[in-house]
Amino acid sequence: RNRPQADTAYYFAGSALDAVAKDVVAPFEPVNFDKLPDELREKDGKWFTVHKLNIAFLVNKKLVKETPESWADLLKSEYKNSIVYLDPRSTGQGQVVVFGAAFGNDGDMDNIQPGIDYLARLHNSGNVLRTVGTTPYAQFLKGEIPIWIGYENDGLKAKYKDGMGDDIDVVIPKEASAAAPYAISMVKNGPNPSSAKLWLNYIMTDEGQATFAEGYVRPSVPGVKLSPEVADKMPDAPQIHPIDIVKATALKADIDTGWSKAVLGD
Repeated sequence: RNRPQADTAYYFAGSALDAVAKDVVAPFEPVNFDKLPDELREKDGKWFTVHKLNIAFLVNKKLVKETPESWADLLKSEYKNSIVYLDPRSTGQGQVVVFGAAFGNDGDMDNIQPGIDYLARLHNSGNVLRTVGTTPYAQFLKGEIPIWIGYENDGLKAKYKDGMGDDIDVVIPKEASAAAPYAISMVKNGPNPSSAKLWLNYIMTDEGQATFAEGYVRPSVPGVKLSPEVADKMPDAPQIHPIDIVKATALKADIDTGWSKAVLGD
């Protein structure tokens, strides 16, 4: 706050809410700002979503005979001791998994209980191998995890960049999934405000959004045309719903206590 070093800040959108509350970011409305849904931007431009990370099933085909396509499939007995996901009490990704499970089981941003109830059923079925406190990407690559309920981009990175190739399936569950928004802001009293505006404008153009998508993240600006190579790896998935980060942040304590009680009996 007293001596900012950065011109812009990039973070999970929940952190953007903290930055606004602490008055360390400045308003700026970049190119395409008006195209963003209300839940993907702060009304004055103090943060806005640059891309989304989507909940998917990352399936090691060497360890799993039949790839699950839905939340309902994960409850099948053939997936006993196969599923790993991040603890929602300590990780943002775990929180987003709860929303994905809620969306896939007739819940919504105003009713997350179906997601908590679903995860309790998943644990009771014996299909959860463990929940973890840090991203288990290295363990997944080593073949230690049959099914990881995680982020789509990690699966695509494993498939196309880190050697798993055809040994992995990356599945957006067919009922519904959740998208976690990642945001960017202009830093208040940053050293180079003009440079900040140039950068923020560029990354929110269609070209900038398409460039970000080369890292297997989905653009936040609707209608951005991706190169055929990238688009083929991330086909349209209309069942993906972005979470409302303001509501999600307000629900964190409810998710923590609800999940602990339903899954752990605490």
